Amino acid sequence: MDNCIDALATNIEIEFQNGGKDYIRVSDNGVGIIYEDLKMAFSRHATSKLNSVKDISTIESMGFRGEALPSIATVSNVELLSNVSSKSNAGKINLEFGSVLNVKPDVRTKGTTVVVTNLFGNMPARRNFLKTT
Repeated sequence: MDNCIDALATNIEIEFQNGGKDYIRVSDNGVGIIYEDLKMAFSRHATSKLNSVKDISTIESMGFRGEALPSIATVSNVELLSNVSSKSNAGKINLEFGSVLNVKPDVRTKGTTVVVTNLFGNMPARRNFLKTT
């Protein structure tokens, strides 16, 4: 959600199954991520929110440390589809427990969709601890 808000999204959709253990989908119409930056979005401490270290004292975004996406990707399967403009090609990246499976062009309007499946699939004790609703 924080990334959606920071991306200036005016429409955010959230969908989940089995309390999020099996499926979480967050989609927005924000600024999107350019194709060339898809892999970097899953690198620890990578951020588009700061241009220099001096900017840290004036940061106004909700997130800027570059920890959310790589942390989630380490413990799940992730598909991220994003486009910065309805007139350009979108890009899609798939990861399995932190390893990039593929990055390829795709189709999507402006914005980003993140789908998380098999949350904590590589950590059975933690997965079993999750409650379902």
